[in-house]
Amino acid sequence: MKVIGTIGMNGAGKNTVIGYISRNYGIPVITISDLIGKAAATDGIEPTRENLTQVALDHIRKYGRDYFPREVIRIIEQNQWETTGVAGIRSYTDVETFRKRFGEDFTLVHVDVPDLLIRFQRVKNRGEPKDPKTFDEFLEQDKTEEENFQLSKVIKEAEYTLRNDKDIEALFAQIDKLLAKILGL
Repeated sequence: MKVIGTIGMNGAGKNTVIGYISRNYGIPVITISDLIGKAAATDGIEPTRENLTQVALDHIRKYGRDYFPREVIRIIEQNQWETTGVAGIRSYTDVETFRKRFGEDFTLVHVDVPDLLIRFQRVKNRGEPKDPKTFDEFLEQDKTEEENFQLSKVIKEAEYTLRNDKDIEALFAQIDKLLAKILGL
């Protein structure tokens, strides 16, 4: 079983990468944020970014730091997927849990957009209720995610980086090249 995980800041394109892999390569995907959203819905909690972060932290406190990656692994094994894409890896514990279970068959890919304004514009354009409305809120959200998950440290664990600050075709070309390397296509 191979697992390709994505990590990156909000608006970097993690789900875009995973979605492309799913559509064009027929690889099933799981997003950790969907698992958090389901947990929030079960508890009747409105899916704002602050609430989802709190749900994630509450589940981590209650069930352990590796709760969400264990759930992903359970789903992968239950379905016996040969290759799976996982979006939304956030913590070092996530990476450690996947590496412990899948070893070298786990690949972490950093989706990077160095320009904050590009990321903010993408977040604004997608218009999800959980997303910040102002640039200041966006910056505050980045700060909070760094404080909660130390993303900058976890990103350094990635074996590959996809730079997503050009057009979508450039990103897709990078993904194709990367998958050829990872999956031997």
